[in-house]
Amino acid sequence: MKLFPSLALPSLAGLLTGLLAGLPGLPGAAASVAGPQDARTTADEPLPPGVAARVGDEQITFAEYQAYLLRIYGAGPLKDLVLSKLLEREAARLGLAVDEAEVDAELGRFWDGYVRRFRGDEQALERELAAAGFTVDAYRAKMREELRRDLLEARILLATRVVGEDALRARFEQRYGEGGVKVRVRHLLFTVARARADLARRGVPSAEIDDARVQVELDALCERARARLADGEAFELVARTDSHDASARQNGGFIPGYNYDRYGAGFADAVRAAEVGVVVGPIPSPVGRHLIEVTERVTTRLGQVRDELVAELSAEPPSWLERSELRLRLRAEARVQTYR
Repeated sequence: MKLFPSLALPSLAGLLTGLLAGLPGLPGAAASVAGPQDARTTADEPLPPGVAARVGDEQITFAEYQAYLLRIYGAGPLKDLVLSKLLEREAARLGLAVDEAEVDAELGRFWDGYVRRFRGDEQALERELAAAGFTVDAYRAKMREELRRDLLEARILLATRVVGEDALRARFEQRYGEGGVKVRVRHLLFTVARARADLARRGVPSAEIDDARVQVELDALCERARARLADGEAFELVARTDSHDASARQNGGFIPGYNYDRYGAGFADAVRAAEVGVVVGPIPSPVGRHLIEVTERVTTRLGQVRDELVAELSAEPPSWLERSELRLRLRAEARVQTYR
């Protein structure tokens, strides 16, 4: 089980941890050098100021180390740090904050999820992290920073979100139907492709299976289904036995979630004009012929549900687009400059 298949290089968090550990005067600072016979700690021989590591007689300075990190990792971590600063400033301006307990709780949920991926085997998780260049502490610290940024972004966006009329109208029509008219529709569908195939199976020469012959076949299928309905057979039964559409057969003819968006404009117009409980058709569509029955029609006015929908939209988790737009705005307003 590979948790981090894309991480082929040592982690920046791990490298920075090593860098900080070598700073003079910090607790636990230590230097390791090439060759077990030369292994020493700062207690034996402290590293000189400005030196990050020593390999035999060769010194690696912090400036060299910094250049190496920038060459390998580029500006990505710097951009993350800049974003954190921008979010902290914006949150403070708005009087918002994310406390440490919230971040701890989010990190706990995140970490529990990762442990579950390893069936509770934390040692296996540690080995996977080590293979990607992380210690457990370094990776938890990295994720803590990311989760804190996510929480800050969400808090800012939820506090400043304005529900526009376009978004409100879109949710209204999704929930209550186009124009606030919600319908339940069932149909019998007889397709051009199936009609052609049936004619061929009955031995009709291919040269005779032209568009006109197919239309005659479709009309005959519709009339036969209408006759069965007129004789009192249940719509669901006719749909399950005669309809060419697998979904209609399975659902007794019902079109789940129909909102005037399937089978074209002619089908939608027929649905709008149909009386409840009256079978209409045949109705042509790009795929064939339909017999349609509207079994229910409910009309809702936007004013009746406006407050409910506004509250719902206001509380939804921020989208990736909202997050991206916030980051672009904050960077533009702060006139951020970086080395690249």
